[in-house]
Amino acid sequence: MSVRIVDEACITTPLLGFYFDEDSIVKHPVIMPALLTVLDSLKRSVHKT
Repeated sequence: MSVRIVDEACITTPLLGFYFDEDSIVKHPVIMPALLTVLDSLKRSVHKT
């Protein structure tokens, strides 16, 4: 088994001190765009290999 770290898919999100469930995370105006960027980076990384 091997691992490749995708730097563009590494983010920090402001979750500490707040209660977030799945719905509130995907509706959050800062977190959701960051997650979409991460998913896009992962998708592009997979297609490169």
